[in-house]
Amino acid sequence: MNKHVFIYLLLTVFTSFSSIFSQSCDGVTYSPPSIPANCTYNYTSLGWFDSAGNPISKPNGTNGSESICFLADNAESFGGLNGLFYLAPGVNFTGSINGFGGGDIVIDGNLSPTNNQGISNTNLWVGENGTYNRPGNLSMNNVSNFYNAGTINIGGTVSMGGDTSLTNFPNSTYTVGSDFGSNGTVKNCGLMLAETGEMSFQGGSDFKNFCAVYAKEDMQFNNNFTNDGLFIIDGSLTFGGGAVNLFNRGTMLVTDFTLGDGKNFIGDNYESILIVRNNAALTSGASITDHLFFDVDDGGGFDSVCGSCTEDVLLINTVDIPATEAGLTENCGAGIIVGVPSATIDFDGIDDYIDSSLNLSGYAAMTAMAWIKLDPAFTNTGNVLDQGAFDLQITNTFRPRVQLNSGLATAPFANALPLDVWTHLAVVYDGSLASDNLKLYINGEHVATSSDPSLLGSINASGGRFTIGREASIPAEFFHGAIDEVRMFDVALTEEQLRRSIYQEIEQKSTKVAGSVIPYDIDKDLPETLLWTNLQAYYPMKEVKTNSRTTDYSSYDRLATLYNIATVQPQTAPMPYETQADGSWTTLATWLNGDVQDITDLANLKDWSIVRVAHDLNTVNSHTQLGMIIDDTKTLSVIGDQEINNSWYLELNGTIDLAADSQLVQQDNSELVTDANGNILRRQEGTNNIYRYNYWSSPVGAKIAGGSNSAFSLDQLKDTNGTISFTTAMDPPMTTPSTLSTAWTYSFQNGVTYYDWSAISESSSLLPGTGYIHKGTGTASPQQQYIFDGRPNNGTITIPVMDVGGPGSVPSLTATNYLLGNPYASALDVVKFIEDNETVIGGTLYLWEQWDGDSHEIGQYQAGYATVNKVAGVRAFQFQGLQGGNSGSQDGLKTPTLFLPVGQAFVTEIVTNGNVEFNNTQRIFKKEATNETVFFRSEENRITQENSRTAENQILRFNFDTSNGLSREFVVAFSQEATDEYDPGYDSRIFELQDNDMVSLLNEDNLIIQTLSPLNENKVVDLIYVSTGAYTHKLELTAVEGSILPYEVFLIDNLTGSVINLNQQAYYEFTSDSGEFTNRFQLSFEDPTLGIDDLFNAKDLLAFFRNDLLMVKGLNQGEYLENLQIVNIRDGRQYMDIDFDSTLDPSNGIPVHELESGFYIVKLRSSQREVTKKLLKE
Repeated sequence: MNKHVFIYLLLTVFTSFSSIFSQSCDGVTYSPPSIPANCTYNYTSLGWFDSAGNPISKPNGTNGSESICFLADNAESFGGLNGLFYLAPGVNFTGSINGFGGGDIVIDGNLSPTNNQGISNTNLWVGENGTYNRPGNLSMNNVSNFYNAGTINIGGTVSMGGDTSLTNFPNSTYTVGSDFGSNGTVKNCGLMLAETGEMSFQGGSDFKNFCAVYAKEDMQFNNNFTNDGLFIIDGSLTFGGGAVNLFNRGTMLVTDFTLGDGKNFIGDNYESILIVRNNAALTSGASITDHLFFDVDDGGGFDSVCGSCTEDVLLINTVDIPATEAGLTENCGAGIIVGVPSATIDFDGIDDYIDSSLNLSGYAAMTAMAWIKLDPAFTNTGNVLDQGAFDLQITNTFRPRVQLNSGLATAPFANALPLDVWTHLAVVYDGSLASDNLKLYINGEHVATSSDPSLLGSINASGGRFTIGREASIPAEFFHGAIDEVRMFDVALTEEQLRRSIYQEIEQKSTKVAGSVIPYDIDKDLPETLLWTNLQAYYPMKEVKTNSRTTDYSSYDRLATLYNIATVQPQTAPMPYETQADGSWTTLATWLNGDVQDITDLANLKDWSIVRVAHDLNTVNSHTQLGMIIDDTKTLSVIGDQEINNSWYLELNGTIDLAADSQLVQQDNSELVTDANGNILRRQEGTNNIYRYNYWSSPVGAKIAGGSNSAFSLDQLKDTNGTISFTTAMDPPMTTPSTLSTAWTYSFQNGVTYYDWSAISESSSLLPGTGYIHKGTGTASPQQQYIFDGRPNNGTITIPVMDVGGPGSVPSLTATNYLLGNPYASALDVVKFIEDNETVIGGTLYLWEQWDGDSHEIGQYQAGYATVNKVAGVRAFQFQGLQGGNSGSQDGLKTPTLFLPVGQAFVTEIVTNGNVEFNNTQRIFKKEATNETVFFRSEENRITQENSRTAENQILRFNFDTSNGLSREFVVAFSQEATDEYDPGYDSRIFELQDNDMVSLLNEDNLIIQTLSPLNENKVVDLIYVSTGAYTHKLELTAVEGSILPYEVFLIDNLTGSVINLNQQAYYEFTSDSGEFTNRFQLSFEDPTLGIDDLFNAKDLLAFFRNDLLMVKGLNQGEYLENLQIVNIRDGRQYMDIDFDSTLDPSNGIPVHELESGFYIVKLRSSQREVTKKLLKE
């Protein structure tokens, strides 16, 4: 072989193998010596070569300065080797070696010698893929160190001298076939196995375990040790000699455990675990502290504890121990699953109880809380909590009753508790209140109150211990059932604080009380503070010590003592409600511990519950909860038109599938947290017609982790067959899934003219609340169902806007408009949205509807914008031209309601620079099926609104028709919130009157919706109409929403002098010449013809017009007229304000020549009285 070829090959091999991975274990790093580019002796598949590449014979041995490298399999025999021994990756050595007397052994291949070589003053390095197989015993002497990052198998015994060490790095395995004895240092971050024989660590040893050690027989320690991983000992574990402080911060699984001679087995804050299969004993002053403990054979505590010994352990309910060796040791013992420490204490009703040193004397306020479950055999009155002047008990009629001082509050019979079902009780006391000082709650619902005078001030002083499960002062009224999660506060919790803490355990977070399920302070976003120091005692019963004590988790360490209690039970109270299997919400088997909880009792399930969906769950009902957590890959399927309402916390790691018109409503304080997979599915139907637009807004954004909203893009859209495709062609092809054309996808932001529409693509980012438009996909069905798949929008959403058109509202000139949309997976309250944005928008929303026309030519569109404000909605007029005019024909089929459905976009005018805001207070559950909301898509039939706010406002709908086929709907309304001037949000202008048109008139504004202050007899509304010729017109009152009694609607025709009661007459028909008329028609709400000669008669005082005179008759003897005021009803202008002296005789008439025909308010003040009336002057 050519020398240069060999050297190149050798260099290539070493370059490939010299890339050493880096691992560490307790400060020791795997760092073998560097392999020289050319070893002293090199073995390849071609034979032996020296460092220069010259062929040589096999060396018999090496000295300390030499190196021997095996690059190919070898089975030869060698004498003593010193210096560097290297075995390359993939290379097998199966020969024999007399011994290693000094240097380094680096194994990246498989070293399996046939003999047992001596090892002294040598470092052994086993790489990640290396293996060292030794057939017999191993004696490590002098300064020898084993560094194992791969696999070491010792067939016999191991003996480690005092100057030796063994370091097992992560993912390594060290196996001993027989006994293992060490006086050296052992650090294990991998797996150590002793297949047979004993493992012993002598007086000079130092042992630290960070992963897994498995001794299949006995183990003995004669020196201190530290365990931060897993110890499994199939035999007994004993401690002798110099072992004093034994630190276990991990898990130890032992068959027999004996600790004596004053030794200390020290745990780490009850996170350390000791599991004993058979016998556990403490002798001769030994102590075990801060451990979780499980006795496999009987489930109790230590079998034997000496009088001077210390047993400080918490009992574990259950342990899941894998059956196989691999299962036991995998991931350093992660397969050993420890059950939650005991969380409920069972009281037998005979002699069981608990007490502590808590004393309530002098408390000026208090809150007591506990979960209880009455035993099926509960019969006699039993005390739940008792101390001095405070007593909470369950009567023999199953009713909670609380007494404090002399105040007594008992739940009604209707609130009697069920048997064998968990119920939460709370008592709230506030001595500073004048009344209602003492309140009793069941499951967070206030059921009873006391205002006894003794409650003023504070709780009476008393002695005695705080007692759970019986009367404190005498052994009586023992409780029969289970009690869990006892909490005592020295403040009166508010109802909101109380409800937030019922369905979860609590924990300290900085200085506050926080939830353990919902990771927020209980007082978050509330004005009242709740500090951890306010928690005077907290007994979650999650740990019961073997010397009959349970821990107080408050800051005050009031350890409670158990008396006569023989059994502890797993926690089954709903903290929170949690699924255990796929299924229906109303099926008991779906829920963990569902047989002792009320989760399926939907009528009584509280709106402040907390629910964890850990499996696929379906429901056909609406649900409101304080908190909901949906686990990764799990789905809550909401079937039908239902509401999921969340008031505080929604953790969405899985999916909420909102079928039909189901909606997700998050209240004002509800926060949303998702992982990268958290999403909802929300469907909405649009037109399928490829020529007709729908106006959209997405309820979702892209899937992201965290608590922030995200942008939406069209490529997130799906239909029932999958993800929608896109094309730039004007007419999309019919495909499955559907295809949508981006030739018609636009947004409109801060625009003034038609040319401000901006094209968007399928990947364009649309911020939440931004509207967009596109045409249908041409599917066969009349409607196309779109599925929005993404992270649901939540919370406050702001959109910066600019009034680029400047002052004024002239279409296509000064009026700035923006296409916005409902950003939520619920309906949107129009009134609240307008109120929240009244300084930024014009107060009117415009919704596009396209009812006919199959052409891409804009002139062929049969469509227009419907109008809605805070009071009412009006159907759309036919759109005309590029600048947004209309033809005068009101052909729209839909009347908007005061609630926008999911996905609905709208246009609104921007009147100033600022931010448009959407927020959770605008969200509401309203359904399309009941016409509470109307989605503006192509329809065949007219839809009229169902307005749930008609009780707040009175709405009159008028329809004006002409003989040439044109029509106009307009609205006059009355509201407590409106004035008689122009009010944005209540009044909506029409910017251009059409040929043959009629609306209401306010000053110079033509209004399609006019809202006035509350209705009274003096209200008059002016109408304006336009006629282009001698046409016959018709005006009718088509609807009255909300009662206007005792008033009626009268149309006054000032031209003919006619007065028509539109409540009684179907319509008023009239003819007109061409022109614009502002004075002819008025609406009145009291018959103005009454009183012309007889009604204006106040105690015989008569007034009426006769020609150009105002006649006043009926003054008493000595009475004279002091003042006369006359106001024109139509324009509010005052025509007369005259003072008179006593010589005037008004019975002969007062001249009023300047008054035109019409209605007037006449106010007369005499020396004895004052009267006001509406009069008609013809």
